[in-house]
Amino acid sequence: MNILLQKKTNIFKPNILDLYYIYKIITLNKRLSVLEYGCGWSSLVISQALKNNKTKYSILTEKLRKNNKFELHIFDNYKNFLNITKKNFKRYLPKNSNAKFFFSKCLISTHKGCYSSIYQKKIKMNPDLIYLDGPSQFGLIENKKISFNTNIKDFMPMSADILKYEFFLVPGTIIIIDGRGANVIFLRKMLKRDWKYKYNKSIDQHYLLLSDKSIGKHNDKLFSFWNS
Repeated sequence: MNILLQKKTNIFKPNILDLYYIYKIITLNKRLSVLEYGCGWSSLVISQALKNNKTKYSILTEKLRKNNKFELHIFDNYKNFLNITKKNFKRYLPKNSNAKFFFSKCLISTHKGCYSSIYQKKIKMNPDLIYLDGPSQFGLIENKKISFNTNIKDFMPMSADILKYEFFLVPGTIIIIDGRGANVIFLRKMLKRDWKYKYNKSIDQHYLLLSDKSIGKHNDKLFSFWNS
């Protein structure tokens, strides 16, 4: 979750129940790498969950074909959000070194004729869990070829990044979406593979699980690890 409100002087307090669910999903499902869009208190919780997984499973995962094991890659289009999150890491989790921060501008774009946003910088990992809580509809770079901007309160965030690399994700991948109900509708309409969906109304979290069959022996080994 973004640490700051639209007014830079206000700071979000951590939502403990939200963070608890994120932590438990990562640890109970033995996630090995996480991609987070938007940063905040969730970044610290994800980092610690991955660190705990590393302590438990580093030996068991040595032979798995998986890069960026136990790493968190964080994308945000606000440098101040990234800087505050980095400071919180130094304050609360100074020994955690598994988080990598990426500043990236976000562009107004289209996906199959529908207006959306996309991060300019490309990912360099294939995560088995994605946490989507950014970008907001504000602060996007306008496209001169597109006469549309979401920079008003009546609109809502509409990220399309996951759609661009959906077919590279391995079966078993989990997506957690914090709120962003309209964005969830958009993604569920546009995603092409077999995704199972569940909504936790009490905390406004959405969950998607890529339930395709295994795509090969390396995916089989990953499933065996997750299910053991």
